[in-house]
Amino acid sequence: MKMTLKSGFITKLVLLLMIVYLSITLINTRGKIQTAGAELESVQAKVAAQELQNAELRTRIENKEDEDTWLRIAKERLGLTEKGETVFYDSAK
Repeated sequence: MKMTLKSGFITKLVLLLMIVYLSITLINTRGKIQTAGAELESVQAKVAAQELQNAELRTRIENKEDEDTWLRIAKERLGLTEKGETVFYDSAK
């Protein structure tokens, strides 16, 4: 009779220890998953920004031979004007 009580107690103790161990492991894993989820969102935002930049660069490459593009760049970046064109400056700035 004593042997049965001891083995039943030991079995319950082992099961309890296994449940505690699995619970701790589950909590740790859940934290890692949340951290990975936040990291994933950050990387996805970076990818979206890079894709937008790539699209802009692709458009610039496609329009590199376009005369209107060259004229716009000359006016905006270099401050050049076409013959007969008048430039007005905003003195409030």
